[in-house]
Amino acid sequence: DASGRASSGSGTVSVNLTLSGGAGGISSYDGAASGASAGNGASVVLGNAVEGSTTGALSLSQQAYGGAGGYAYNAQSGSGGNASSSLVLSDSVASSLSLYAGANGGAGGANYGGSASNLVGAAGQASALADGQGSGTVNVYSYASGGDSGNTNSAATTQGGLASSIARGSSSGGDVAVTARARG
Repeated sequence: DASGRASSGSGTVSVNLTLSGGAGGISSYDGAASGASAGNGASVVLGNAVEGSTTGALSLSQQAYGGAGGYAYNAQSGSGGNASSSLVLSDSVASSLSLYAGANGGAGGANYGGSASNLVGAAGQASALADGQGSGTVNVYSYASGGDSGNTNSAATTQGGLASSIARGSSSGGDVAVTARARG
């Protein structure tokens, strides 16, 4: 769990936060014989983890990274962790508002020595939502990237992780720019 907060009477306020999930443990030589599978990457969820207040410019950014799945030799590899980042703010005091929410799913664990693609770890999914309402200039950006597929040296790989990105913005008296990007 992580959070960030800053405030100023009238100066510029910028808060940036990144939270990364841990990688799954590995299953080394001939895990199938011992029944030992690799570990899954940790999932990360951020919901309004950054806050700030000012009558000046306000910029808030949060980024979530799912952990990578552990790799295995001739056993089940770990799945990549999912990542979710949601940042929603209504602020009528700041002269300008900038929001960024990012999420990156963890990569699926690689598999070596196995003969079936189902031994490859699944890729983590990602979802990002940024929604800002202000009274001055408003810039809102969201980005989500699904994790990469685990690879293998002896079978087909699995698909990459799904990604969903939503950005919304509005202002009672300023320009508004909204960008949403997704890679899955």
